[in-house]
Amino acid sequence: PGAKLDVSAGNIVISGTNSAANAQSLLVNQTLSNGAGTLAGLQVQPTISGGSANTYGVYSQPQTAAAAITVGSLANFYAAHPTKGAGSTITNLYGLYIDNFSNGTNNWSIYTGSAQSYFGGSVGIGDTSPDARLEVLATTEQLRLTNVDDADDARFTVSATGDLTVDMLGSGTTDQLVLGDADTINIGSGTASDIAYNKIGDAVDAPEEAAIAADNDLYIGGDLEVDGTIY
Repeated sequence: PGAKLDVSAGNIVISGTNSAANAQSLLVNQTLSNGAGTLAGLQVQPTISGGSANTYGVYSQPQTAAAAITVGSLANFYAAHPTKGAGSTITNLYGLYIDNFSNGTNNWSIYTGSAQSYFGGSVGIGDTSPDARLEVLATTEQLRLTNVDDADDARFTVSATGDLTVDMLGSGTTDQLVLGDADTINIGSGTASDIAYNKIGDAVDAPEEAAIAADNDLYIGGDLEVDGTIY
């Protein structure tokens, strides 16, 4: 064989009990020193020669014994923070890097079940350095909230000048942006001391609000001040 261990048929089974502290069933602890090409501590590259419903390059399914034990945390895959030697430099450090997938009829970089997903840091979609908890970077529509796919949704787009456009697509008679009766749109700094504000009422004429009533009249209970030209 051309390697220290060459298995041409069958498989490798590691069984028994390992009761050592910080035990590993398989430990790869080799120094990789050739700077040419791609270095890998472990490479899994099976060739699939027969059809199957499900095929996995790596399959992980930890199990607990049928005993009264408690496991504080269990992870199918855990990426520990790499140790960096003195004087060495790591330009880009990834906890998980997934290449571009395109050979399937349907292609997903990540596909999860219905369990929750948690992100401790900021998330960027199209942005490698997000400036907020979630940042979507695109020159066209950045966000779509959907009730029925391709039928009922609200589309949010920020233009090159920072203008926000909300476009509602729905199957109703009129596509609407609806604000709850007790909610307000505050134009200003968002504090109680704002001078410029707008309150949209519940379509009932009342002195304390501006409302468009059922008869399509615009009712303003207080003063109307216009700083500019009315056309």
